[in-house]
Amino acid sequence: MALTSACGRDTEVGGGSPSAAAGPTGTWAGRVEGTDAFVAVVGDGEQVAAYVCESGTIAEWFFGSESGADLALTSSGGAKLTLSLGGDATGQVTLANGTSHAFRAAATDATALYRADGETPDGRMIGGWIQLGNETRGSVSVVSTGGIVLQPAVPIDLSGSPTLTILFPSPMTPSTLGQPTANTTRFVWGAMGDSYASGEGNPETGIADPSNHDDFTGLRWGNDASIWIPIANASQAADLVTCHRSDQAGAPKAHRRLQALYSGVGFTLGFTACSGAATTDLINDGYAGPGTLTESLQGHARVPQPAQISRIRTLKEQNAGQLDALYMSIGGNDVGFGDIIGDCVFPFDATPGGCASKWTPLFHGKLDDLAASYATLDQVIKNRLGNVPVLHSDYPNPLHNGAAHQNPPVCQGDDFLAHGETGIGAADDFLKNNLSVEEAVFAFSLADAMNSVIRRPSAPNWAIVPAPAFAGNGLCTGTPHFNLNSAGLHRQGHDLDKPVFVLSAGLLHPNDAGFEAYADVIVASLRPLVDARVRTGLAAPTGVRIASAVRSGDITLQWNDRATSENAYQIEVKPARPEDADAILFPTGAIHLAGGGFAITVPGTNKQQFRHVVAPQPAMFTYRVRACHTGIGAGATCGSFSPEVVGANFAPTTPTGLAMSSTPLTLTQRLTSIAWAAAPGAIEYVLRMPADSAGQEVRTSGNSYFVAGPGAPASVQVAACNRVGCSAYSTGVP
Repeated sequence: MALTSACGRDTEVGGGSPSAAAGPTGTWAGRVEGTDAFVAVVGDGEQVAAYVCESGTIAEWFFGSESGADLALTSSGGAKLTLSLGGDATGQVTLANGTSHAFRAAATDATALYRADGETPDGRMIGGWIQLGNETRGSVSVVSTGGIVLQPAVPIDLSGSPTLTILFPSPMTPSTLGQPTANTTRFVWGAMGDSYASGEGNPETGIADPSNHDDFTGLRWGNDASIWIPIANASQAADLVTCHRSDQAGAPKAHRRLQALYSGVGFTLGFTACSGAATTDLINDGYAGPGTLTESLQGHARVPQPAQISRIRTLKEQNAGQLDALYMSIGGNDVGFGDIIGDCVFPFDATPGGCASKWTPLFHGKLDDLAASYATLDQVIKNRLGNVPVLHSDYPNPLHNGAAHQNPPVCQGDDFLAHGETGIGAADDFLKNNLSVEEAVFAFSLADAMNSVIRRPSAPNWAIVPAPAFAGNGLCTGTPHFNLNSAGLHRQGHDLDKPVFVLSAGLLHPNDAGFEAYADVIVASLRPLVDARVRTGLAAPTGVRIASAVRSGDITLQWNDRATSENAYQIEVKPARPEDADAILFPTGAIHLAGGGFAITVPGTNKQQFRHVVAPQPAMFTYRVRACHTGIGAGATCGSFSPEVVGANFAPTTPTGLAMSSTPLTLTQRLTSIAWAAAPGAIEYVLRMPADSAGQEVRTSGNSYFVAGPGAPASVQVAACNRVGCSAYSTGVP
């Protein structure tokens, strides 16, 4: 396989100097001696990628950017590869355990190397396959917060049919080696529960005529099919109107915020909450929604609900077993919250002390029953969904009037004059006149009492989503985050089938401002889980290299994107020598580093290049790059840095200190060692043997070289090269 070369870069003026050359181009594949591993090498003229793989036991990736045919590369795991590319590729791999193995790989026109980067339910996956004739070696590394797990890869199917449930192997050839890795990181979550989860009180669009609460024209609960888990023989509209499940509930609002915060990451939500649901409705089939008037269904049939957990399990199955979080609000209907409030506002209750006297002796028993129901629900979640993180919402207090002088600051009496519709027969008059101080104080305590159950020592280990800070935004205030009956009637109509009063099911439920506040706390609770998932996709770039440089001008850095969740890259630039600090120009937004350098974060998914603007003078810099995500919360926003590379905007000087020595290996073979002092700014070196214009050029990345043969070279000279040009050749030795 001939190595290609190209001219066009600057060269130093002076004695003979080599032409600038492109790197090796082609594919090589073969076996590693003493193992069952294969090796594959691909070069595209700018970079070389190599992979050593023994299915499930060895998976080492190597990347280099030198144009020489002789390379020394190191993997991220510490393995080392020496490589000489020609008609065949020969070399040696030293694994992290210290064992060394020689190899020979033949040049081939066939695709031999495949790679897959992406996300699985267990973490970031790096898959690699080598195809050699009819045999394949494949390994998968799964990188998670718990470490790295190496396992055999599923067999690769070269017919083109899918071989993986989430990712598909991509061929690595000279024409595809530099292509970026697609962003495949996803966060999958479910939201289930009762009316405080479903969005009761805040349909997507309200009734067309707010003054005619018996006409449901215009009412629509939602239309986002991407968050709907279909039910057999039921339309989305019928399902949503049955449950009063709104696209403007807290969870869908949170979902949209997450999508905006974490650009470059895919989010999937399965939304199953149903107004009026109790814990049993999350476990069992058959619930048919809250007791609403038939007219409010707008001609749709009620949809008997599958168990909400079963629908979330369908979501998990649809996403190849991935489920990152489960959010819910549940328990209020188990303790009869709606019945209690109804009693408190009912005008004909003759019980002394009102609803407080009636319900206080019963309520503690109901709380104990709720604790038992939570334990059962927790076990069913584990059985059906596995050990998914569960987030449980606290219930808010809709009766907080914000009065600093009042203990408790409870909505009662004339408080409802702030914006309620009061007066004989008005929609909110029963709240003003029938909720006594004693009853209001009792109702005020209900949310804290229900929330205390999940905080018992014996409670399930669920993360608690705190109730939004609704103090001063109760339904009786001038800036309510909850619906009075009048607000519910104007928004979703007279839909609640209750005698005596004309009631809306939206009463005492959050309005749009309230569900915005719900979205705040849901997002805050989910972000640590999202951040952890995103961080696993911030793989370090590979193949970081100097793509081009202008003499006394700008330097362009290039790399291979291997991240699957990034939306930016951070480039760290430092002067390589004290005098190079004068050439640093600080871009807008750059972070100043000690020693005169800077770090700059540049936006872009699949970004693979950065132009470093330099003051017009010769200078040399060190560079390293890492993938980032700007949406991650407190803590690290970036992955690991790539190895450091050096770039210069001047051609290197002729190397000094060239020396050659030869020692016998066998009776017929000698080993010749050639070494020289490294030249500042050099990327590679060109040896010419013998030291004349007819000599053979050999390129290498290091400042030493070995030749084995029957005799030593008659003479040798060396030049140094980079992206600006090459130096003149040194004086030949011996």
